[in-house]
Amino acid sequence: MRRRWPLLLAALAFVLLLATALAGLRRLLPDGDFAYALDDAYIHLSMARSLADHGVFGVTRYAFSASSSSPLWVLLLAGFWRGGLTLDVIPLLLNLLAALGLLWALDRLLARALGPLARLAALLAALLVAPLVFLALTGMEHVLHALLSLLFLERAARVIAREAKAGPGLFVLAVLCSAARYEGLFAVGMVGLLLLFGRRWRLALGVVAAGVAAPLAYGLVNLAHGAYFLPNSILAKAQHPEGHGIGALLRFAGLWANALRREPALGWLVLANALLLAARWRGRRRGAAMAFGALVVGASVLHAQFARLALLYRYEAYLLVLGIAALAWNLSEWLEDAPASRWRAGVAVAGLALLAWPLGARAWHVQSITARAMVNIFEQQVQVGRFLGSFYRGEVVAANDVGAVTWYGEPRLVDLMGLATRDVIRAKMAGAFDTAYLERLGAERGVRVAVVYDRWFAGMGRPLPANWPRVARWRISGNVICGDDTVSFYATSPSEAALLAEHLRDFAPALPPGVEVIDG
Repeated sequence: MRRRWPLLLAALAFVLLLATALAGLRRLLPDGDFAYALDDAYIHLSMARSLADHGVFGVTRYAFSASSSSPLWVLLLAGFWRGGLTLDVIPLLLNLLAALGLLWALDRLLARALGPLARLAALLAALLVAPLVFLALTGMEHVLHALLSLLFLERAARVIAREAKAGPGLFVLAVLCSAARYEGLFAVGMVGLLLLFGRRWRLALGVVAAGVAAPLAYGLVNLAHGAYFLPNSILAKAQHPEGHGIGALLRFAGLWANALRREPALGWLVLANALLLAARWRGRRRGAAMAFGALVVGASVLHAQFARLALLYRYEAYLLVLGIAALAWNLSEWLEDAPASRWRAGVAVAGLALLAWPLGARAWHVQSITARAMVNIFEQQVQVGRFLGSFYRGEVVAANDVGAVTWYGEPRLVDLMGLATRDVIRAKMAGAFDTAYLERLGAERGVRVAVVYDRWFAGMGRPLPANWPRVARWRISGNVICGDDTVSFYATSPSEAALLAEHLRDFAPALPPGVEVIDG
């Protein structure tokens, strides 16, 4: 227990910060209501329910949809649902366990390299910068992915440095890492690359084969259902510059620089780790710490080029945890290599002081918006879902945010962003998604009402069909997380408009006080 007190304090800090966020939510929603801080949490809940109850891998029971890039998270939730645990707080409970597991894994990794105070500082930095409390309250898989990534890369680093043998655990972690999120392929690819550099061909092939197993199986299932090989969420959000050769490489470099500029915390952390690795390169000790640092820097570069950053604090979270671990581990060994060197200590202090600003700014801002984000989702997306569940359950409805809409409303969904509707994502990929297409799609599918953000369509230059009358709008205040502060309700015919207006009037008394109703 004396050796584990930094872990215990970090775990206590996590619990206290979580309690603070929930207390802030209770002040804003005094009736005891709860909502996750992201609408996407309800996408996974809806998919898990459809899979467990109806054997359909989709956001509704009515159709398959490749709407998630985390098959492991959907399967976990479906398993709990099938086992009778049907509470919508299950994702939060899983995240609590994953967060504590992540702190334990980080403490175990650094226990040999750092003293207790330095270890506590690293644990608190990961807790605040990731940030674990916000990620737990999103109800998403990102904390679990960070935990699996840390376990996988630590084990792989020790194998690469020949400090440990490659056992079955390495391959199991490679499978789970990419099954938790497709970004796990970046870590798997870097491990395979370093093993190839060490001429360990069979082991590299085995790790890569294990890492691609889950995405490959998921892709084949998608193809069998007429979808694309990659999940729709990846197709909609991936970064891929056009062109070939040197031009494409330059565009990739531009994407990387732009991504890190938008997420300075990660950018500075990657730079610090890269400089530290360069400083250690001529040293005698090239063990697991250096291998771990190289894996983290490489995975960060790949992620910045091919995937999203700086979007609601979640996509880069695992890289920040890994970056903090790599920096602490390598910095400790670099200082140990010349314990009497004052200039090294001075450089370390100056570097950490420079990192404190971007990392601290990220931590402070996300902690300040967590409770408000949950209120936003409750006042907007949850209310839309409850409204549709009251009057349009089982009816054909179009929407552009589909989590709470499907979890509470259970409509026959037409997703106008394409995450849950195959025809829409195909039209977008083909460049055929326009007003005429929307009008034709609505008629073919028998859409009765549409609930959308007007700005999303106006901003894309694709206004909604003119023969869809807008009946009303709901506006929330203090928006920090929703796609827009105003959601609009459209009907697809005049007769449907009159019925929609009646339903909206009937539901209005049930709306929270923070929702403003605007007619037309």
